Amino acid sequence: MGSGRVRVGVTPAVVVLVGLGLLAGCGDDDSSSSSTTDAGAADTTTTTTTTSPGVGEESEVGLEDGEIADSRVIAQFYADTALAWGEDAFDLAAMAEATAEVYPTISLVGYASSADPVSVSALANLLDAGDAPGPDNPAVVAFAVQDTGGVCTGVVVYGDPVPETQIDVEVDEGADCNAQAVVDAATDQLGGG
Repeated sequence: MGSGRVRVGVTPAVVVLVGLGLLAGCGDDDSSSSSTTDAGAADTTTTTTTTSPGVGEESEVGLEDGEIADSRVIAQFYADTALAWGEDAFDLAAMAEATAEVYPTISLVGYASSADPVSVSALANLLDAGDAPGPDNPAVVAFAVQDTGGVCTGVVVYGDPVPETQIDVEVDEGADCNAQAVVDAATDQLGGG
């Protein structure tokens, strides 16, 4: 079971920057450097920070030739985005548009559609759409991500009244790799089983 996370005061417009910042930390190399130069009587300190990808640039992290090569990286990106957006995460069309700025080759598809290396299956609803919201029926945003190796990674963010906790979900081998299967696999953990 994943750890709970809370993001406060982040708007959808900022989520791409949040995602870029999180992805920039994924590399193995040191992306910050600092140097001090003696300029006669005065000392000058220069700090240079580089990030990859830069703001406004698409990301290649987790991708290979425009396809999802590491489903865990992409699933975490979508989970972090949903957590940052809070109640706005239920607007999957807006999320698809914003995240396309970072991953332009990946699209969001419906909860019953199978994920593939260029499509992420998404669902945003209550755990049980037929019941009233509450602690036993939290709001959920789920993603199913499949990579080029056939690995299906599921992630659910949930909470009452808004998603604020993340759990990673293993989808049974042979099950459809879609957001509905992710929610079905997580139902016991989320209190609906």
